[in-house]
Amino acid sequence: MYLSTENFIKNYNKFPIYLIYGEEEFLIEESLNSIINSINLRNDNYDLDILDGENSNLNEILQIAQNYPFTSSQRTLIVKKFDKLIPSKISKKNDEFYKFLEYLNNPAIFTNLILVANIDKLKDLKKNLQNNQLNETGLNKLKDVKTPFDKIIKDYFWNEFPKLYESEYPNWIIERFKKEGKNISSDAVQYLAIQCGNSLRELSQEIEKLCIYKNDSTDILLNDVLNVAGSNKEYNVFELQKAIAERNLNKSIHILNKLLDSDSQEMLIIAVISKFMINAWKFMDLKNIISDENVLAKEMNMQKWQLKDYILISNNYKVEEIEQAIIKITDTDFKLKSGISNKLALLQNLFFEILIKN
Repeated sequence: MYLSTENFIKNYNKFPIYLIYGEEEFLIEESLNSIINSINLRNDNYDLDILDGENSNLNEILQIAQNYPFTSSQRTLIVKKFDKLIPSKISKKNDEFYKFLEYLNNPAIFTNLILVANIDKLKDLKKNLQNNQLNETGLNKLKDVKTPFDKIIKDYFWNEFPKLYESEYPNWIIERFKKEGKNISSDAVQYLAIQCGNSLRELSQEIEKLCIYKNDSTDILLNDVLNVAGSNKEYNVFELQKAIAERNLNKSIHILNKLLDSDSQEMLIIAVISKFMINAWKFMDLKNIISDENVLAKEMNMQKWQLKDYILISNNYKVEEIEQAIIKITDTDFKLKSGISNKLALLQNLFFEILIKN
């Protein structure tokens, strides 16, 4: 049965086996830390053991799991990289593996065994849930999963942290702030998502800093994000994207100069405008067949408010110009990574080529 971290913590003594897996290592790490912190508040550290699958074996895991706890009624054993302990081919000589399977049939009631693994065959299993139980598609998926993971999924408890795509970041940011009792404005969300790239760890750190900064307020605005990030409302990649969409060369160059004066942000700038232009090309193609902005937003994997700059750029550029811009950005990216020293001149030249009409 699927079981969230929060529900595991509430009744941890009811769950003898708990499998945690997925592609988002930061979220897995965060989940484990929450569990460990909760256990430390309730029990002595002697009742918590943490092993690594690369430096342990199944016999060691079984020995710890079957030993009575020292100072409380419940022991917790966490095994990271558990998949490293499961042989690719099972033979009758593999005695410790079969002993572990026997343990799964009759786990110790005084032990919470938490297994952390990387299991490609179980990718996106979470999407096949109905009322926390697997539907037929999910059960069929288990047929290709090797033992003991199939048994653990069927008979015990599990949690998946699937890859979070960039289009999902805005909602993730909003939900994070909600958990802290705070609301964040749409432009602040967009800036955070752009500024932190594809790093959930960095996003989480920025959210934590903002919550401390706005401790006495429930509303997080763009100015708050810019203040914490050490930037300002006028000169940031968020405003640079808008200036490019407006096809305002003077404003774009001015913001570019200010950004490079304050910090070495050339790779962030390239990443932002590259993504912006690729999305703009897709948007302009979809706009020819879809007029409803709600449908457009869904097709773009965005919120409706995120379309503002794409509507603007589609009014100021031709599709052919966007295609050429993508080629020029790729070329500039290659030159920057090749170690060209005059980065400002290179980026200024790129902006002239993109924004000046032929």
